[in-house]
Amino acid sequence: MKMVKPQSKQRTERGASVIMLLTLLGLLVLPILAMFAFEVSRTVLASQMLKNSTDAAALAAVATLASADIKDPVAAHANAKKVALNLYKQNTVLGQLLTDSSIVTSKGGSPSALQSELFFEFLDPVTKQPLPEGDANGRVVRLTAAYGMVPAFGKFLGLNKQVITAASHGAVPQLDVVVCFDVSGSIDDETKITLVKRQWDDTLQKIVYKTPTNTSTNHGTIRDIARPPATGTSFNAAFPMALSSVGRGMEFSEEVADDANAKGMRSNNVFPEQGQAPGNFYGAPTFDGSHTGSFTDLVVNLDGNDTFGGFTTKSGFSFPDIATMVEASRGNLETEALRTSSKADTVTVAAKSGYQAEYFKEAMLHLQPIQDAKDAVGIFCQIINNNADAHFGLVAFDHMVGTSATSGENRRTLDDNTPYGATVSIPVPLITLDKADNATKYNDVLNAMPPLVAKGSTNIGLAVKTAVDQLKANGRINAVKAVILFTDGQPTAGGPLDNDVWANARKAAVEAQKAGVAVYTIGLATNSALIPNQTAILNDTNSNPTSGGIAAISGQGATFHQVTDSKKLREAFQKVARHLVQLVQEQYNDPPPPAP
Repeated sequence: MKMVKPQSKQRTERGASVIMLLTLLGLLVLPILAMFAFEVSRTVLASQMLKNSTDAAALAAVATLASADIKDPVAAHANAKKVALNLYKQNTVLGQLLTDSSIVTSKGGSPSALQSELFFEFLDPVTKQPLPEGDANGRVVRLTAAYGMVPAFGKFLGLNKQVITAASHGAVPQLDVVVCFDVSGSIDDETKITLVKRQWDDTLQKIVYKTPTNTSTNHGTIRDIARPPATGTSFNAAFPMALSSVGRGMEFSEEVADDANAKGMRSNNVFPEQGQAPGNFYGAPTFDGSHTGSFTDLVVNLDGNDTFGGFTTKSGFSFPDIATMVEASRGNLETEALRTSSKADTVTVAAKSGYQAEYFKEAMLHLQPIQDAKDAVGIFCQIINNNADAHFGLVAFDHMVGTSATSGENRRTLDDNTPYGATVSIPVPLITLDKADNATKYNDVLNAMPPLVAKGSTNIGLAVKTAVDQLKANGRINAVKAVILFTDGQPTAGGPLDNDVWANARKAAVEAQKAGVAVYTIGLATNSALIPNQTAILNDTNSNPTSGGIAAISGQGATFHQVTDSKKLREAFQKVARHLVQLVQEQYNDPPPPAP
């Protein structure tokens, strides 16, 4: 008879078998589950570390775009990628340096184990769409990184290299920037000029060009000739010349004519200037410089030297001597007939249509320090425009500001105190800020710069107030707002906030502070005597509204940059660009990293 185990004993044995099986399973499966869980957490950590590395590289790229002194967007984009790659290589993923990283030309690559690939895109900040590399509107950097991760327990789990990815965007904030550009009379005081007495010599039977007899020099910079106070002189090298302000006892012949109640050669009411000879060839006194101390002409030394030594333009117009510049500026070298009529036929160059326009074009390029300042503003705008979502405005100012892009002030062609002569409109443009998408006004600002010339006094308060009003009325809601104030002096004109010229400027800075607008100040002090007062009104260290500097009073992190050499203005504007570009991470709905 077969023996039957009691049920209790059967259950015990079955339980022991289950326990043994579970134990065996635990010994085999739990380590696998633990390794799998470890790999999952390790992948998540690696993905986060890759994301952090990508974020840093994207920000480095956009920081390079924003602050580099590069005008060419193709070069700017290439440089941004290079800087980003170098920074990316300094990061690690799970302790592995990313030194084996390279830039690829398409997204979705498959890097080798422990290597990484970077794919760059440059997006339009408005449409958020990718643009061809080198497109000036590509101001947002999108960086996608892929990394070949090696699982720690891959050989136990049957896992090979795993590619993880991360995407990041780097972008500067929207920038609304208004440049206040000083065009007061002193802004061309470093221009190299020559003063001339153009006369007819009866003995020699030709025109001669002499130096005024009561001055030790008739050539060099306006500052050296006029020897003005620290605030400079309103005597200018281009129209309106304000020649009555030259000082030192020197007079322009037209002033002598006016004192004598006569009409001068250049009055345009009796004689046109063009084609007229010096002396009494046309039956009337022409005050051709015979008066002691008077001179007839001012010419800009086109070679940039204190003493003119000759110059040939890129267009082939030759200016071998002072005589050629004088007669070209008067329009006497346009035709042989004009040359003969004006008695300028002794000039050695042949008459050629366009001489007068060529002289004035070249003269404008040699006005200093205003030309260096124009160049610096142009480069500043180019850098910001290439690499940021920026909108621009411009307030050109002396004692006044303009009302439109074409506004100007009528001045007599020769001197603002001369009651005759043709009137011309001297440009004082106001380029208004525009909040509409893509209405950057970038080209408007650049196109407004070349015609600017020196004239008048310096109303800093009016300029800053006008710029702040523009930002308040036309600034974009989310934009960083700033004023860039450039001046080569200190306040010399007041109103509308206060008749005291310094109080007027400081009250404008207070308005900026209340509006949340930073006023960055750049002061050019080519005369060391100007430095104390300029520093006092422009500084970024004293925020007292009644005794401080404009930058400090406005707050918002605004800075003051003082320059004693106009050639260094470019660097000063570049520093301001760096300050303006406060980097932010913008959300562009990055796709989440793939599930491990």
